[in-house]
Amino acid sequence: MTEESTKFFGLIRRAGKLEVGDMAVTSAVQNRKVKAVLMASDSGGNTIKKIESVSSEHHIPVVITPWEKEVFSHAIGRDNVAVVGITDLGFAAAMLQKLSEEYPDRQDYTQWYTELSEKQKLISSRKNRRK
Repeated sequence: MTEESTKFFGLIRRAGKLEVGDMAVTSAVQNRKVKAVLMASDSGGNTIKKIESVSSEHHIPVVITPWEKEVFSHAIGRDNVAVVGITDLGFAAAMLQKLSEEYPDRQDYTQWYTELSEKQKLISSRKNRRK
């Protein structure tokens, strides 16, 4: 994880737009608060299945990052973190953009970034029409 990504995770956390841990993320996904889920590369198989299952029901991207729990935990400032949910569409799109730039060979990052960006533009255009 680059220093820029680490700092960005800190910014998202300080903004209060980050759900941490599988129980918190699962609950937030079910309540339709989460816009993207990021998981550590060494997350447990049951955790991955559980998060992917609940997220797919609500059409929320689940991104397995190349980062291990230790790196994830350090970036967020908590111990033993395997999964986080980003609750702000702009932050989610920006984090996936950073991932797609850091790891250009991972097409799924680019795909999710593109989809979230388009969703963000659509929401923004709807807001502008109401004014």
